[in-house]
Amino acid sequence: MFKNGLNHFKTKSTFWIFGCFYLLFTLFTFRDYGITDDEYDCYIGGAYHLKHYYHHTTLDEYNLFTDDKATHNYIYPALLHILTLLNAEKLHLFNMLLALFIYWAAYQVLQAAYEKPWWALLGPFFIFITFRFSGDVPANPKDAPFAIFYFFTLAMIYLSREKNKNPLGESLFLGSLIGWTTAIRAIGLTVFPLLIFYRFYEAISESKAQRQKLDVKAWFSREWRGFLAAFIISQFWLMALWPYLGSNYFGNLPNIFLLAKSFPWGGPILFMGQRISTLNLPWTYLPLYLLITLPLFILLFFFISLIFFKPKAQTKEAKLYVLFASALILNILMYLVLKPVIYNALRHYLFLVPLICVMGTMGLIEFFTTNKFRAAKGILAGFIILNIFLVLLELFHLYPYQYAYFNELVGGFKGATGRFEQDYWSASDREAVLWLRNNEATDLNKTYRVKISGTPWQSLYYFGPNMQGDPNMRNPDYEITQELPANIGNTKPSIQLLHTVEREGVPLCYVLKYKH
Repeated sequence: MFKNGLNHFKTKSTFWIFGCFYLLFTLFTFRDYGITDDEYDCYIGGAYHLKHYYHHTTLDEYNLFTDDKATHNYIYPALLHILTLLNAEKLHLFNMLLALFIYWAAYQVLQAAYEKPWWALLGPFFIFITFRFSGDVPANPKDAPFAIFYFFTLAMIYLSREKNKNPLGESLFLGSLIGWTTAIRAIGLTVFPLLIFYRFYEAISESKAQRQKLDVKAWFSREWRGFLAAFIISQFWLMALWPYLGSNYFGNLPNIFLLAKSFPWGGPILFMGQRISTLNLPWTYLPLYLLITLPLFILLFFFISLIFFKPKAQTKEAKLYVLFASALILNILMYLVLKPVIYNALRHYLFLVPLICVMGTMGLIEFFTTNKFRAAKGILAGFIILNIFLVLLELFHLYPYQYAYFNELVGGFKGATGRFEQDYWSASDREAVLWLRNNEATDLNKTYRVKISGTPWQSLYYFGPNMQGDPNMRNPDYEITQELPANIGNTKPSIQLLHTVEREGVPLCYVLKYKH
């Protein structure tokens, strides 16, 4: 009994080695992240969402503001609105704290599968140093929360049957998680078929372990009530949390999936050195971005993991791998078949990144804990250490824009210049405004007129009391922009380049001065 208690304490305390590190990282960095392009719309949408529940606005008024009501829901920004009113730093802090759920879940599933706390600790660490995910978390209140809930729900599917022996309690718990996940993004509903598939796979594995043939009819007669209860509970949560669905569930549910497939924005984006409309992106867009934005050692061990795990295996680690692999395969197949409109690199498929990270972690654990490949272990251990060092060096170089990380396959961040989108959210506006405020707009008795780009809140939030800004300002004194005018120096009034926000020699944002 004492030994079991000691092992339990060791298991819990090991995670908090990472947890304490992440909390310290969060507390020291949350103030440094710039506001992203569509953050304001999310948080204001959350405010209207909350007013709807307070009956301070009608459904028509809510729908008028949230014109993308069939493709986005604002329940998470609504919860943030309760905690703070448009304080960017606090909003970023809460977003980062939410990520503790995914780090904890990654640790728990790996610990349950391997019963090796120190190996399990690699899961949250690898997700953290995958900056395409962790760098997105502070200022992305749409895709990052969905990725966190999606992963957490899958993790609970893996853990719940072992932890919860009550079938009704399991249905209530998982149905609620599926409902909350789907309320953030409709694609969360894919968790439900994954639940059914995984429970069926579990049953087959257990039957094989007992050298018996599964009685499918008997299995279904035991499970169908639980599946039905979980689905009904998830849909009740969905109607409660999404006013668009709650107002007309059967009429509006098809619109959510139809519009999610063909999101209407069709602007040009930079891909492979060309400006291409989002409506005409090749199918290689998502696979290529996964290849060039994830750390190389994670990609390597993700592919190595395919060697170790066979669907016919009955081990706990094989079951976890099958669950995550089936989620990855299902969503990749849906991407290839439905051809949805996506842009901004991995943003819309950010929820796949933690799955790949944990599958890569499992490949690494299997590789280093088996007796095979002894000669290669030392070489790959050196490669992992070197690659992790280079990835962390990129954090130092790119911070706080590490969400735009590129790996060595394209020559890193600098090598991606002119070929792929980098600071596509204009998060560097904050740094440009603060430079202007501290170096030029220093006379409190004078008013400085600044032309800004992007969403006004991105820049105006950091303005001093003696600064005025507008995207359409005529005759400004200064301008903050992501694109340098082609005729700079040859205009009347002339334009002077005062400052460039850059990382690794790559310009992200410019501060211009107009000489009238």
